[in-house]
Amino acid sequence: MSFVLNGTTLPDPQSFEENFEVIGDISRTMLGSARRAVRARKRVWTMNWEILTQAQFQTIKTIYELNTAVTLVNSDLQDSINTTVLTDIPSHVYIAGTGQNYISGLELVLTEV
Repeated sequence: MSFVLNGTTLPDPQSFEENFEVIGDISRTMLGSARRAVRARKRVWTMNWEILTQAQFQTIKTIYELNTAVTLVNSDLQDSINTTVLTDIPSHVYIAGTGQNYISGLELVLTEV
């Protein structure tokens, strides 16, 4: 599964999840029925890596630190992706005492703009 983020090919994630964020509101009428006003449906992708080298982590972190929308491309999936996303790294953990600097448990969240 080849993901290209901002022109950089990412290492294959151990897990990849796609969810949808509905932008809108649900309201109740005076008679009690529900109405839903959907303005947009945005896709949210979550990628997880169990182990990355320091260089791989630094590459992803550099894109994250741009603090701007970047491109995400993947044509390997059944529904290909070619869109603009915002990046977030909610968590990552360092592995201590391995002799090399590895990152464990990196989570990258990409939200469609």
